[in-house]
Amino acid sequence: MSREITIWTSEPDYEEYRQVMEEDLPWASECERREILRQANKASLDVQREEMNVDLGGPILVVSEESGTERTALTGRIIPGGRLSDCFKVPDDPYGQTYLRWFVDENGDLRSEEIDAGCGYIKRSLYRVIRTDVGREDRVRLEALSEAGCGPELLSARVADLTLRLGEAVDSVYGIDLD
Repeated sequence: MSREITIWTSEPDYEEYRQVMEEDLPWASECERREILRQANKASLDVQREEMNVDLGGPILVVSEESGTERTALTGRIIPGGRLSDCFKVPDDPYGQTYLRWFVDENGDLRSEEIDAGCGYIKRSLYRVIRTDVGREDRVRLEALSEAGCGPELLSARVADLTLRLGEAVDSVYGIDLD
């Protein structure tokens, strides 16, 4: 695959919907139509989560690179539920300053990008399912590596050895072309 495929973004392209929005909501200002589109888009994620209620057969490892104004850190966590829909959680954003996007990258990996414009915070995450043949000891070691914030090279090698990409699971729901 030579391109990224966006699954969901918190900022839908208004221009793509402009004509329909103007026809359906002639009484609303552009600002109001944009807000209506954002709310409808957020509601559509709830529907998509239902469609993505696919059991992946194991827990999901999330490895994130978090950057702020003063530092960058590599963090990790385990989502024990093991359902594709568990990857798509929207954080609280009371001020509406966070841009969020989930996508399948050119390698078939499910990723997310979260940018908080208010404080300059950027979080880029990789989601992979831990293989079913991985023993408990390796799972614990993988979780410890991800939580310890070890170097990306070491973590990347362990992640590749012990996990599987989620692009195929996304493809099974959306029928996207991963080739």
